[in-house]
Amino acid sequence: MAQKMIRREFRESDLAQIIEFKKQSAKTSFRGQKLKVDRFTARLTESVKKDPGMIRVLESNGTIAGYIWVGLSEGDFGKYGFLHQLFIHQDFRGRGLAQTLVKDAEKYLAKRGAKKMEILVTGTNCPAHKLYKKLKYKDTRIQMEKML
Repeated sequence: MAQKMIRREFRESDLAQIIEFKKQSAKTSFRGQKLKVDRFTARLTESVKKDPGMIRVLESNGTIAGYIWVGLSEGDFGKYGFLHQLFIHQDFRGRGLAQTLVKDAEKYLAKRGAKKMEILVTGTNCPAHKLYKKLKYKDTRIQMEKML
C-alpha cells in the first residue's frame, strides 16, 4: 500500500521529533560542535508564534518524514526569504520530498513579498548543494569560519 504524504503546518507535538532531526543534521553539518537545544527550541517556537506557516512538516501515516523552516526578513535590497533548515528522514529520501518542500516555501515567501530566497549550505553537504543547484539556486557568496 502506498504511503500518503501530508504537508502541513508545524504542531507543538512535532517539537520533540524536530529536535531529533536537528541533532541528526548537526552531527554531520557541524561536527565537533555542541547543539544548544534550548536556543534552537526558543528560535523555532518564536518563529511559529510570528508566522506558523514558516515551518512545514511532511507526515506519512502519522510519522514525520521531514520538515522545512524558513524565515522572512527585509534588508537593504528589499524583502527576502531564507532557509533555516530542511531535513528529510533517511527512510524518506530520494522521493523528491525536499524539492517539494523548497518549492512550497518559495511560493509561501513570494506571497509575503520576498523577491528571493537565500540558502546557506554546509560545504560538506554535497547532496543538499546538488538539490539547490537543480532548483536553480546559484552560488553567490563564500562563508568562512574558524573555531576559536
